[in-house]
Amino acid sequence: MATFAQWQRSGCPVRRVTWVCGPEPVLAGDVADVVRSGLPAAGQSVYFAGNDVERDIWAACGVVPPAGQDRLVIVWDAHRLRRPAELVPLVKAGREAAGAWLLFISDEDGFARDADGLAPHL
Repeated sequence: MATFAQWQRSGCPVRRVTWVCGPEPVLAGDVADVVRSGLPAAGQSVYFAGNDVERDIWAACGVVPPAGQDRLVIVWDAHRLRRPAELVPLVKAGREAAGAWLLFISDEDGFARDADGLAPHL
């Protein structure tokens, strides 16, 4: 978990799963641009939580492309997902999900929390 400045200082790394949050849409857009440009050959699917059918969003996130190919799923308004726990097995997938890249962008001011700290999907 890093601030935008920390992420930028570390070289703007592209991770297999990225959750971006904050009230600054320009900064979230910058992260999305870096992820897109870091995966130029990736097929892309873009969804808007709250508008698109959530089961379709999670189904797209679970698709692993053929070996040697990359696929990027971008979910805007991720704070509107009703079942964010669906992200947990996708994060834990590791090597068996090679080539599947996920970017979630949330308008929330900070990371979602529960009584034990960060929400399980984060």
